[in-house]
Amino acid sequence: MSRHTNMKGFLEEADEEGQYQDCHNGQENYEEDLTVEQETLVENLEFQFQQQFSKDTIIDVLDSENWNEAICVKILEESLELYTQFAGQIKLDVLVHKFYDAYWKKSDCIKILQAMVEEKNKKQQEKDKKQQQISKQQQKKKQEEEQQQIVLQKQSSTNSSHRKASYEEKKENQIQKQLQRDYHSIKIERFQQETDVKVYNKIYGAIDHKQKFTLEEQQHSSINLVTVGHVDSGKSTLIGHFRHLMNSLDKREMHKLEKISNENNKNSFKYAYGQDEFDQERERGVTIDVGFKTIKTTSNEINFLDSPGHRDFVPNMISGTAQADYALLVVDSGPNAFEGGFEKGGQTKEHAYLIKAFGVEKVIVAINKMDLHQWSKERYMEVYTKVVDYLLSIGFKSNQIRSIPISGFSGQNLVKKCQVKEAAWYTGNTLLELLESLKPPMRAYEKPTRFNIYSSSNKKNQAGLCIQGKMEGGVLAKGDKIIIQPHGIIAQVKDLLINTHKESVVKSGDNLEAQIQLKHDIEERYINSGNVICGMKLAIPITKHVVAEFVAFDLIYPILKGAEVMVYINTSRTDGFLFKINKLIDKDNGAVLKKSPKCIKSHECAEIQVKFGELMCAELYANFNIYGRIILRDNKQTIGVGTIKEIL
Repeated sequence: MSRHTNMKGFLEEADEEGQYQDCHNGQENYEEDLTVEQETLVENLEFQFQQQFSKDTIIDVLDSENWNEAICVKILEESLELYTQFAGQIKLDVLVHKFYDAYWKKSDCIKILQAMVEEKNKKQQEKDKKQQQISKQQQKKKQEEEQQQIVLQKQSSTNSSHRKASYEEKKENQIQKQLQRDYHSIKIERFQQETDVKVYNKIYGAIDHKQKFTLEEQQHSSINLVTVGHVDSGKSTLIGHFRHLMNSLDKREMHKLEKISNENNKNSFKYAYGQDEFDQERERGVTIDVGFKTIKTTSNEINFLDSPGHRDFVPNMISGTAQADYALLVVDSGPNAFEGGFEKGGQTKEHAYLIKAFGVEKVIVAINKMDLHQWSKERYMEVYTKVVDYLLSIGFKSNQIRSIPISGFSGQNLVKKCQVKEAAWYTGNTLLELLESLKPPMRAYEKPTRFNIYSSSNKKNQAGLCIQGKMEGGVLAKGDKIIIQPHGIIAQVKDLLINTHKESVVKSGDNLEAQIQLKHDIEERYINSGNVICGMKLAIPITKHVVAEFVAFDLIYPILKGAEVMVYINTSRTDGFLFKINKLIDKDNGAVLKKSPKCIKSHECAEIQVKFGELMCAELYANFNIYGRIILRDNKQTIGVGTIKEIL
């Protein structure tokens, strides 16, 4: 009996779509019967259709048509059309065999598939209806139990409970009055921010700090590397596996992660779990917050900022990118995955646009999951060309871009060169070698003191508030009196720690924890991510209104005057609106193209005025580029970026 007749036999057994896989797995394995020419033909068709069809299905179709390649290709192409028509409601391999039942006639096959979908929907409706009935019964029972509990509580209530409630209400009122008195005194003691906008809009000269650093000390700082890319591109797995290979994840911790991933039926997530530490991240299989892990190489100390790729968490990704010196752009090369992440709706382009907007000057493009393509050079070059062309189009220079083919899960090309023979064409560096070639960027030592706050907490057995963040400019010493903007809170530095080691002074570029002493505990509630610690001289300006030179991103519709936006400056964000469009500008020479235009279209450059809903810390771009960049987003989409030219 041929494979052709065998296909018909097991299809008769599989009367439902869900049964097909079990029947197919129970088939006899006919691959051993193939000639070399037949095996080659099957492999070519697998590659041509990007492994969307199983090997057995391709063999069955070929066998049914006496191994005529042209006819087989036509059948498989028509099968894909049918699959698209039915929006993936029927498994592709099942669809092919139903197509066979219809003697390869599309019209007859459509009728068969429609009947299958109707039957499937009918069963699902019956299942949903039954589930709704069960849910209603459970809800009714729960309501009855809650009602009964309320009755019992009412019966057990006494006059003493009323007296207790009255006492607690009185106590709460006293606390609120005390807080109001404290807050009033705080406002009196707070730093009196300079209100003359002329002071805001002057260019700073070099600041002569008391604490001095040698050139060697200035250059010795860690590197912040943000990992960005579309959701499921493998960012967390890549970094987790890299940490494991660099012995940053020991065997005991790795064993624990494997156990957790197995319990969640997600064995392939074992490396990602080293980065995604929250239960919600592990349950959903996506990164939500920015992970922070440090790895020491021979020449560098690198802080990996693992940012989320899902479009819902771009605000968190922006927070990670704002801290970055360089970027690792992870691209999924898997079948259709790259196209899904790179075209409209995907996050690859937006992430690339944002890292450029935040001043990242070097990017490593990690083309991931190359093992899914048997390390095909053609696929690598296809992805490489599209990504690099886009990076060049948004302002990166060719010498700022490096690229590498990798497999984050198998670890190929991370620390050691890929040993797979199909990858022999790649003779470049490993990821480790590329990371070791990075040099810390020039730091803003001669700028005013700017310590950007990422988070704050109270720790046991430690006096004062613990603040985590990064020095963006100047120096900060133990004992310094400081101002926390935008609220003007005055405090004093009690301790400075880098990687748990106490320091007497820290400098621009350092990631650290500062323990500060506030005058009033109530002030803690006003200290948030995005606030800035400054010295007593040249505190960072605060404002609700700026003028910026703005460049629009790919827009769904033009930006109009009055448009409501979400405004990002460094790690701070607030709501705002486009107050005025002053003029359209030529990107190349700055010439005015049109005054007071009605709107801004895709990729147009304009001078705009933006007003904020709350006070924000902001600088002229010429003074402090990290606080002089402004990002505008609307409806979960980045609509453009700008540089602040004037503070109003």
